Amino acid sequence: MNRTSHLRTAFSFFLRMSLFCTSITCPALAETAVTPKATATPPPPAGASGQVTAPPQASSPPPQSAPSSSSRAAPSTAVAPSTTAAPSTTAAPSTTAAPSTTAAPPTPEQIQAAKAAFQAGEAAASAEDFPLAEQKFREAYAIIPTPHAEYWIAYSMDKQNQPAKEVYVAYELFISNPAAARAGDEKLKAAEDRAAALKSTLPATVIVETSPAGAQVKVDGVILPGVTPLEVEMDKGTHRLEFTLAGYDATTVELDAEAGTRVRAPVDLQKTQAAPPAAVAAVEPAKNRSKVPAIVTLGLAGAALVSGTIFGILALDSKSKYDSNPSAGLADDTERNALIADMSFGIALTLGITGVVLITTDDDGASPAQTAKVQPQKRVRFSPYGSPLGAGATLSGAF
Repeated sequence: MNRTSHLRTAFSFFLRMSLFCTSITCPALAETAVTPKATATPPPPAGASGQVTAPPQASSPPPQSAPSSSSRAAPSTAVAPSTTAAPSTTAAPSTTAAPSTTAAPPTPEQIQAAKAAFQAGEAAASAEDFPLAEQKFREAYAIIPTPHAEYWIAYSMDKQNQPAKEVYVAYELFISNPAAARAGDEKLKAAEDRAAALKSTLPATVIVETSPAGAQVKVDGVILPGVTPLEVEMDKGTHRLEFTLAGYDATTVELDAEAGTRVRAPVDLQKTQAAPPAAVAAVEPAKNRSKVPAIVTLGLAGAALVSGTIFGILALDSKSKYDSNPSAGLADDTERNALIADMSFGIALTLGITGVVLITTDDDGASPAQTAKVQPQKRVRFSPYGSPLGAGATLSGAF
């Protein structure tokens, strides 16, 4: 038993020493032993450093294990860009790049179809069948838009004497194409010359606008239907435009229209200024005219009438006596009494008429302008007169 026990103890000791030596001298086993610790935590373990840092060979395995761990970890680190590859998933320009998809080169079938339609258009144009030529060129242009097709479409329309404006627009479409030179300098020059000739025959398109809107417009004296804003076609030259709108001054402008152009003609209307109120003369309130002058005048007329009657009677009496017994005294009395009677009757008539006028005249019917005038000073002038042939009186006045 003792011998067996000793053998077991020796064998165990020998095995431990062999393992210890092997762990120091065998790099492969050292790597195997160190690698799990290195992969478990990136920093080197403290216990491992204390046990295997003495031999130089022990420090070399970790660098060998690091590439292996990094090479194994590379896929995991490389996965992150693939999972977070936002540029590839958010590459909107590539997905929304409509021009790149629409600008894809035509397929052979499209090229063949466009070529066949274009050749058919050329054949129709050579045969002067321009309606068919236009149709075929348009078919070719619908498949593959080219400046060649644009030119021949405009040319076919021109040969059919279609409206000048439509032909001009077709030529302009070709001329404005950046690739128009591909059709040939000769065709480009011919298109430019023809477009210029057509433009000179086109009317000008004028967009007439007013501020405020709603004005009626006359062009060269002709009333246009509707109100502003209006779109009007005018021949080349100078035109007269008249604008009228309630509450605004009538406005007239002249416009030089250039053939084939499209222009705006804005016009500002001015509000009509209210006329200042007319100056009205101050009108004094009408005053009731006094009746005193009329009454006095009529009273004098009455007194003159009585006086004339009395002296008339005396004159008749003296005349009767003179007829019975003529004498110079009776003749004088008769003549004097008759003269006084005539004068009295004359005065009575004049004063009577004046009194009636004064009492019947009223200022209520006078116009304001007349009332505003300075009234002349009222005055009455009485002038009796007498002569051997008769007697009387004159009455004048201003009222």
